[in-house]
Amino acid sequence: RLLLRGGGSGGGGGKQPVVWFQLHRGLMAGAVLLTVAGATVSYSMVEEHHSYTHSVLGTAMLAGCVLQGAGGAIRPAKDSPYRRAWRRAHRAGGHVVWAVGLATATTGAFLYDDLLAEREQAGGGVAKALALVMVGVWAAVWAVLEVRAWWRHESSSDGAAKVETRAHGSAGVRARRAEPESSHDC
Repeated sequence: RLLLRGGGSGGGGGKQPVVWFQLHRGLMAGAVLLTVAGATVSYSMVEEHHSYTHSVLGTAMLAGCVLQGAGGAIRPAKDSPYRRAWRRAHRAGGHVVWAVGLATATTGAFLYDDLLAEREQAGGGVAKALALVMVGVWAAVWAVLEVRAWWRHESSSDGAAKVETRAHGSAGVRARRAEPESSHDC
């Protein structure tokens, strides 16, 4: 999702949202499958699975991924009165799954470093450092892309509302409010 947020020429034209949606759907289906596979392997290898924060977060991540995938599969039609609420819930759920995924990866790196230290093996601290760098880079990229999407939406919706107001009076503004919030309406 991060790589796709800012992709395309933006501004909401033509086939761009369709391409974005197809990529989003394919990549997210792959992510759900990898998460289920990872959870299956971890449950088979670890006896006391919920004795660590990482394990609890991993289970939450699994549940969130499956729920997001199911939510995407039952997406209402574009003209459905439930579409706007679904879109907001799906997007918020995606942000939660993203944050839980980062926390799961970070706690896993810390757990790995602790395991190396217990075994007195070299490399202690490396996984923690890489996890912290990953979190920082991922958060920075996410923030930049979210601000960019917000900025594009604000600048495009202001101009469209002004044009419609001039052409159609206040009825044009009401019609504009009923339209989707984003050109990336999945």
